[in-house]
Amino acid sequence: MEKAVEEALVGVKGPSKDWMVPGTPLLTTMGTGVLVKHRQQDQVFQVRLWAPRGPGSGTGFLSRESVLRPVKAAVGFTVKTPVGRGVVVQTRITDAGEVFGVKLPWVLAH
Repeated sequence: MEKAVEEALVGVKGPSKDWMVPGTPLLTTMGTGVLVKHRQQDQVFQVRLWAPRGPGSGTGFLSRESVLRPVKAAVGFTVKTPVGRGVVVQTRITDAGEVFGVKLPWVLAH
């Protein structure tokens, strides 16, 4: 199942080179979210954040220091894996790269 997780984002477009584009998934100090708006004059990032479990989301107005990097997918994104479609329920960054927990219709894969 680990190989399935490594390939969990087959067919999902990664962030563009200009990662300050609205819609880009981001890793922040508060978890993953999606960039809504970037104010260049004061370097404030408006990010839509999702709860790691269950329904709910919120909007954060984050400093540049709180935005760590773009990622391929955020919690709540639907992704295509080699074993079917699933929903990202967890993300974490390791020395080897991005690791995603994907809830498939029949199992939770890591």
